[in-house]
Amino acid sequence: MLSFFLTIVMMFTTVLSTGMIAHASMLPLKEETVYLILNKETNDQLKEMKISTILGKLQDSNGNLVSVDKNATTAWRYFKDAESGLESYEAYLIDDSDGKRIDLSQPTGASMQTIELIVGKDGQLNNENIRYIVKVYYTGYSNNITYDLYSQSADGTNRTKIEPLKKTYSSGSYNKIVDINGDPVPMFNAVYSVPEGDIINPYLGIKCSIDERPDVRVEFYELTDKYLTNPITDELLNQDMTKLNSGYKMTGASASFIVKFFY
Repeated sequence: MLSFFLTIVMMFTTVLSTGMIAHASMLPLKEETVYLILNKETNDQLKEMKISTILGKLQDSNGNLVSVDKNATTAWRYFKDAESGLESYEAYLIDDSDGKRIDLSQPTGASMQTIELIVGKDGQLNNENIRYIVKVYYTGYSNNITYDLYSQSADGTNRTKIEPLKKTYSSGSYNKIVDINGDPVPMFNAVYSVPEGDIINPYLGIKCSIDERPDVRVEFYELTDKYLTNPITDELLNQDMTKLNSGYKMTGASASFIVKFFY
């Protein structure tokens, strides 16, 4: 990963998806979510991807290459026709001897897409095969940030979700900082307003889709931590906010954070 980063201040005003068969998700196969980073390929290369190349680039959420079964002979890609709703699988020989290629062109206006591959042998219904849910990422870095805000009782025995009266979100690009491909890195900002009244022990949790990418690492710091020595990522990011004491405990009506994206 490239070790440059973008520091962003995010302000929170808060007291706080060959042949007709049943749908793929119904097949009783082991399922894994994996990631495919295609930020160096040209448009022509994306249109003519070998299945062996795709499988060789699959990563887990930590950026480690995924070990595909060496005995696997075939990969089946799942399709659903947008007009008829009919579902099918297209078979590709893993040694590329069939000469078939997969079009993984970047969707217009999107920085990622999700495809499904069943990898193995002896037909896609073989229960020893593995279904891979492949999140395909391209050059651009987009982000969807969501927030959960909870109030916890003074005795710590229960908590209640707080619904903001107003929540705004904006994103843009800071053109002076670019990623490894020379593309502007996005900036994010969000503002909360909450119902009037006393909010007891507010806890905030954050989820951001960019954190799913194995080529990006996200860290959060309190705004007062100007030397960035005490990350609060484990308190704030991807928490189960239904559990007692989970999330970042607010100390007042607002909180500000510094966010670092490592590429």
